[in-house]
This record gives sequence, C-alpha cells and structure tokens, in this order.
Amino acid sequence: MLSKDFRVKYRRTVLGYLWSLGTPLLMTGIFYLVFHRLITNAFSSLDYIAHLLSGVFAWQWFSNSITGSVWSYLHNAALVKKIVFPRWLVPCSLCIIDGLHFLLAVPVIIAVLIWRGHSIDFLLCLYAFPIVFLLQLVFACSLAIICASCNAFFRDIERLVNLGMMLMFYLTPVMYPPS
Repeated sequence: MLSKDFRVKYRRTVLGYLWSLGTPLLMTGIFYLVFHRLITNAFSSLDYIAHLLSGVFAWQWFSNSITGSVWSYLHNAALVKKIVFPRWLVPCSLCIIDGLHFLLAVPVIIAVLIWRGHSIDFLLCLYAFPIVFLLQLVFACSLAIICASCNAFFRDIERLVNLGMMLMFYLTPVMYPPS
C-alpha cells in the first residue's frame, strides 16, 4: 500500500519528489522575506532561515498527513470493505509516506545548517532524532485515524481540519522567535 501511494502521488509529474521539497522551500523563502526582512528585526539574534526551514519541513509532514488522511477511508472504500486487515493502516500509510518525504528532506535541512555555520552534534542526532521522529509519527497517525473515522460519518470534518491546520500553523512557533 505504501509503494502504491508513493507511485500514485508522483504519477505523470516531471519533477516527481522535488515537488515535496519545493513547497516547504518556497514557504521558507516567503516567510523569511515577510517576517525577517520586511516586518521586524526581532529575529536578529536567531538564524531565522535555519529555524524556519526545520520548522516548515516538520510542519509540512504533519499537516499533509492529517489533511491527506481525512478522505483515506472513503477513497479506499473498496479495499476496506472487501479485504480483512487492520483498518487503521489506511490513514497511517499516508502518515508514513509523508514521514518518508520528511526523512528525504533532512539532508536539505542539514546542508542549510552547515551552510549557515551551525555545528551539528551527530551523536545527539543519532539518539534524539529517531525518538522525536517516532513521537511525531505516532501523534500524526493518531490524529489521522480520528479525523478519517469522523469524516466517514460527518463530511464537514474535512473543512474543519483544513481550517484547523491553517490556524495551528500560525499559532505554532514555526514562524516566531523562541522569546
């Protein structure tokens, strides 16, 4: 199911996986220009590009997982009705696919951090990164299962989830300095 979803997502595209990198990179550029250059200098003590890029890629994974899974039971109704398997795998497969996209974007984040002069403690990353990755995966899968299940009965859930994701993006510290 994972390989099918991965192939279907990039079927008949020229750039394929590069589209997954393009959206967060474009968002990072826009937010950098708007919040760091045009509006305020509140980020002067913070490497805003590195802060923003790491947050946007992680947010993109979470947001795509939740919004994409809302219709997962309905779009796979034939599979869910005919084959006996754990139903929670349907929305979780979308979260895993988006998690793989995030893992493929980690080298881009690391390259930007090195380019911006940050030192990277690879030993800390070796231990902390898998834990944080699994926590986000479990949280995303849990919300994806809840949203997909609710959307099977109430179609308004899709619109609420889209609005909620947009609101949550602006409420999270992805764009704001730690202070």
